[in-house]
Amino acid sequence: MRPQKQGFTLVELMLATAIFSIIVLVLATLIARAQETYSTVTRTADQFRPARLAFELITSRIEQATLNTYWDYDDLDNPTKYVRQSDLHFIAGPADGILQSGSTGGHAVFFQAPLGITSTRGLEDDPYEGMESLLNSWGYYLDYGNDVATWPPFLRGQQGISKASKWRLMEFRKPTEELDIYDLRNEETKTKNALYQWVSQSAAASSKPIAENIIALVIQPRTFSRQNQPDSEIRVAPEYLYDSREFEWGGGANIEGSRINLTRNQLPPILDVSMVALAEASVSRYLALNGEDALRNVIPNGLFSDSRDYESDLETLQGSLDDEGLEYQLFSTTVLIRASKWSEG
Repeated sequence: MRPQKQGFTLVELMLATAIFSIIVLVLATLIARAQETYSTVTRTADQFRPARLAFELITSRIEQATLNTYWDYDDLDNPTKYVRQSDLHFIAGPADGILQSGSTGGHAVFFQAPLGITSTRGLEDDPYEGMESLLNSWGYYLDYGNDVATWPPFLRGQQGISKASKWRLMEFRKPTEELDIYDLRNEETKTKNALYQWVSQSAAASSKPIAENIIALVIQPRTFSRQNQPDSEIRVAPEYLYDSREFEWGGGANIEGSRINLTRNQLPPILDVSMVALAEASVSRYLALNGEDALRNVIPNGLFSDSRDYESDLETLQGSLDDEGLEYQLFSTTVLIRASKWSEG
């Protein structure tokens, strides 16, 4: 007698179907969440790509800064000792104090670097071909305004086109043949404004925006910290200002060991650089709700004036932007200036 074949009961089939349905549902949920996460990450990366590229450009340029220092007598008429000398200039600090412009904000940095940029670069008969290490004046700062002046005339008078002002990251660049840093080194002129002319008098004509909706640029010059002196790395720029020529216009230039004497014709070895960018869609919503000039004072007063509060001020800024409902991206890095030969002697 043949044995009777056994099959699945209805209950077993229903149970297997239920388990299979649960597995499918879990997998579908996981896939949907993965797709949502991927879309969010991709969207965030896309909308902040210009800011990211600009930030990478800033850091790569800064690390090439140079002063081409040399040692010479302190006074050619009455020499007493050798001191560090330079014909170039490095400035980092609050932008309004450097550029003397009401439209700037945050911090700025200006320097010379062997970038080899000329107005004829790329031309077939370039007279500077093969000279890729020519010296340029360079810099970065934030400017508040719009670019309506650069629009075609038929667009400027159109209705319905947003002309709202925004914070923009500006790149200051002077071709080698326009380099005027040597012309401004007047031994009889020791004022801050006179020494800053190579930046302040040509910033508007020599700058172009490289990223929009950049609301904060923070630059903290410092040295390597020393054991048992936690504040030693920021003492060269307690209010963020670092000027390699401050000894020419500031007080205490002849005081041995003073900060001004320490930074004389010397590059800081380290710059902590942070930048905050806003998402375009978030900016549009914010301006529509608060007016076309709402972003001018979006950063709380009092931030980034004392370098000891660098980290806490960044946290305060992020909290303020969260409260305002603005979508943003914080970029931060530490830049080592390759040409810096820091010495405290």
